[in-house]
Amino acid sequence: TPTSVVLMDNRFKVGQIGVGSNGDDGFGILTTYTTSSDVASLVVENSEFMPVGAAGGRRAFYINPGVDVFQFVDNTITGNFTASSLTQAKCRLVEDNPLTGTGTSRGFGTWGYPDPTVYGATIFRGNIISDVVNGITIFGSENVTVTKNTFTGNDRAVYVAEDDPFDLSTIHINRNSISGNDMGVENWYTTDVDAICNWWGAADGPGPVGPGSGDSVSAFVAFGPWLKTSNLAGSCFAGSAFVSPLLPGTVEAIAYGKEDVLKYDAGSDTWSLFFDGSAYGLTMTPKWRQNVNSIYVPDPDSPV
Repeated sequence: TPTSVVLMDNRFKVGQIGVGSNGDDGFGILTTYTTSSDVASLVVENSEFMPVGAAGGRRAFYINPGVDVFQFVDNTITGNFTASSLTQAKCRLVEDNPLTGTGTSRGFGTWGYPDPTVYGATIFRGNIISDVVNGITIFGSENVTVTKNTFTGNDRAVYVAEDDPFDLSTIHINRNSISGNDMGVENWYTTDVDAICNWWGAADGPGPVGPGSGDSVSAFVAFGPWLKTSNLAGSCFAGSAFVSPLLPGTVEAIAYGKEDVLKYDAGSDTWSLFFDGSAYGLTMTPKWRQNVNSIYVPDPDSPV
């Protein structure tokens, strides 16, 4: 029952499950199974995980429910691991880890067993995951955030898997780069999972359930609005926005003054002059007299 454990600057060379195994070998890091709080915190950082040989390893790690806080940060996983690196700790952060598989290996995952309201809360952030079957598997877990990750060349980037009922409204998959995968987000449940504001590899969004040519999503994935570019910090909203300028200027070769109203169309990522004040007799002089600060828009899709 250690208060805190830190494993750093190590190289873990991991093997397969051996003959006569009870299933608890072939892991880089393993904690014992218990539902009591046996380990207050476990931090793994700046370490390497790789298989011993060509046959691959079993798992880079498996963290059972007895760990209160688990952090896996700035580590590198390479090669063929035949099962996902899973965590059931009460609170977890998996951040900034490159994970490179072989096309048939597995990625990261979280499992909420035996109680998803207690176990399974995980933040997956800033990881670079490629060439695995499932990049991140969310298995019966609540309070899961998947953000700022990069997924390429995977069978599935994010997989919301079957388990006993749990609250999918607590899962948020946002602002990730999901491009070049066979499936972007797959949800096995009949309740929508939040996957808005991601880059799907195409400005027109995901397909085939979605309207675009980017990575695919399954049914019951709320994917819109989405990012129009690969800038994960970019704008993400549906419909149109209207702007009344404080000062004259130019945007996309459109000159505007304080008497004008600009429109931004999220679907085409373009600006236009929605209301031309000078056409209605408004001018820039005298100062402060002709600044439009409110306008009624009966139909945003029709010019005034």
